[in-house]
Amino acid sequence: MTVGELADAFCDNIGQVFFLDTWYAAPILLAGLLAASRKAAAAAVCGSAVATLAACALGLPAERISEGRYGYNAVLVALALGATFLPVTAWTVGYAVLAVVFSVPLTVAWSASVEPSGGSALTWPFVVTTWVFLAAAPALNRMTGAAAHTAPCPTPAKPPP
Repeated sequence: MTVGELADAFCDNIGQVFFLDTWYAAPILLAGLLAASRKAAAAAVCGSAVATLAACALGLPAERISEGRYGYNAVLVALALGATFLPVTAWTVGYAVLAVVFSVPLTVAWSASVEPSGGSALTWPFVVTTWVFLAAAPALNRMTGAAAHTAPCPTPAKPPP
């Protein structure tokens, strides 16, 4: 891929979250994310960069990579796991990066399964990836020896005798 195609891929990964396929949509969206949350903006930037690298490493078509077809789900996964649902630690950042990488081939597979019937992957790869990685997150706590990051379930009050 050329430098221009890589730049297009980086921007379109972010812009495609809102179905915007112009290069200038990404800086505008990133400015909005930055105004709302530096953590969210950083997650979107990292998610787009990692997704682009993963798509290139998988040997996917440069034209589709630069259109953002393989990266918008990854940006959403990065926002969900890296900036919303999990606390930011070295382990969870690595875990979110792993989920972003996982979302790229899942997007390819999902697209390949629905395109013959005229469908589109839309955000199903994001949803499935996020669910799977959130379901496995408690195991991450056990592996790292960290305390669970969720509040305990409240116990129901005992009725008066």
